[in-house]
Amino acid sequence: MNSVIILFLFFVFLGLLLSILFITKKKGNRFANRILAVYTFLFAFEMLNNCLRWSSWLYTEEFSLQMGHSYQALPYED
Repeated sequence: MNSVIILFLFFVFLGLLLSILFITKKKGNRFANRILAVYTFLFAFEMLNNCLRWSSWLYTEEFSLQMGHSYQALPYED
């Protein structure tokens, strides 16, 4: 895996952590904190999706089987 992808995965982890912190924060405007939590979570999820695409791990048979999808290759015909 490329070092840039690992760096972005670290940012995904930080985004998820920040999202949890915004949801659990008691002080301040609770509505604004929840909106920021949702925005941060969705942004981190999109970065995770992009990292999986860039590393081509999203298109492997192992990933498909781990996610519970049945992976069946098309039969090869000459």
